[in-house]
Amino acid sequence: MLQAFSCDVPVQILIRAASLFDIDENRTRVALHRLRSKGLVVSEERGTYHIAGAQVCNAQTASWQRVLDRLQPWEGTWIGVYTAHLPRADKTIARRRDRATHLVGLRELQPTLLVRPENLAGGIEEVRGRLHSLGLEPDAPIFSLSHLGPHEPIARGLWDQMALDERYRRHIDRLTRLTLSVRSLHPEEAARQAFVAGGEAVRDILFDPLLPAPLVDPATREAFVETMIAFDQVGRSLWSDVLDTDLPLQTIPTVEPR
Repeated sequence: MLQAFSCDVPVQILIRAASLFDIDENRTRVALHRLRSKGLVVSEERGTYHIAGAQVCNAQTASWQRVLDRLQPWEGTWIGVYTAHLPRADKTIARRRDRATHLVGLRELQPTLLVRPENLAGGIEEVRGRLHSLGLEPDAPIFSLSHLGPHEPIARGLWDQMALDERYRRHIDRLTRLTLSVRSLHPEEAARQAFVAGGEAVRDILFDPLLPAPLVDPATREAFVETMIAFDQVGRSLWSDVLDTDLPLQTIPTVEPR
């Protein structure tokens, strides 16, 4: 909730927001105190809070609206990452490595060899930079693969279990139905449902492997992102009304038409 605002937020508004999810005032204050002690939120004026490093945090969160800008046409080549020589004993480092490769959409073709289509804007250098920023060790080989030979069909099926096209359609249907029904719901219930549905949709956008056709239907993915962008405005309006506040919300660029 703090990320939605472009200013310090009074604690009473945060308490009010938490109450919609049956979180009482004491638990909210305790949570804020713990977040402050960990340096995750800042309270520069008594009774108000904002997220530490707000500009960076907001930029990363807002990236879901521009996710389609990260794509370029796929020419059939692949990006590979080799991890056999990297240590697994340190569980923290191993988890960070696995999270980095997963966030970039890499999947294991063979033990310790991960691949993804080379269809991200900026090519392999952009992918290398993102992997390193997310925690992949610098000595992990990252390279381009022109041909996978008999492994090509296997590689193309590495994301099948995600059922991405079905997931896109499910989100579109849910967000569309909720948009049409929010005015018939109690405002607090509408706000709760919008928060949950929107949060799940944004998470799936941020964790989407951004595959090219024919591995997914790009038109369905684009429709999903555009539906969520429109729904985001509905949700923001609902929450402003429920919280009875005119505090300025973040304004975020939308995806350019394609």
